[in-house]
Amino acid sequence: RSLLLRGRKLDAPAKQQQEAAITLAKDFLNEHPNSPQVSVVLAQLLAFSGDQAGAISTLEAAAAKSPGDPRVVGTLAQFYQGTDPSKAEAVLKAATAAATDKGDALARLAEFYEQTGRITDAIATWKQMLAVPVTGGGLAALKGDQLQTTGMAAISWLDMDVVEQSGLQSEDGKTALAEAKSYDDQLRQ
Repeated sequence: RSLLLRGRKLDAPAKQQQEAAITLAKDFLNEHPNSPQVSVVLAQLLAFSGDQAGAISTLEAAAAKSPGDPRVVGTLAQFYQGTDPSKAEAVLKAATAAATDKGDALARLAEFYEQTGRITDAIATWKQMLAVPVTGGGLAALKGDQLQTTGMAAISWLDMDVVEQSGLQSEDGKTALAEAKSYDDQLRQ
């Protein structure tokens, strides 16, 4: 963000501001080629200026260097999601395999499945995430606890979607309702 501020001249037209910010980000990335955050900023600047291909190329290069970086992977998956959901899924699955923080990576994949309407896959992935043990102390433990809470809430909500789609009297509906209640009860403890 500071790149944007340093690259902006208040009296320059918007197009020149964009070009200056892009040039500044490219220069900074050349000096710091292993900086995932700069790659994300550059990709966003390129996309904002209309260069989607350049944005994706920048993110793909960053993902090759940092395959488990959640900022790079999340942004790349967002770019792919609108045009090629299978690529977005592949990127997220590869990131999950490479991630040191499996819980966070699985949560991103589960959210992707939710956004693309794949409820069964979302529920299964949230359950995988819940099976990842919370380790460490301090902030790591808090983050792990928050992911666990998010996962239980997401499963409960998705199960309610299954109930609405399947009907309350169907076996799938009854099973989903019981599971939703179970997770809801755990959240209340």
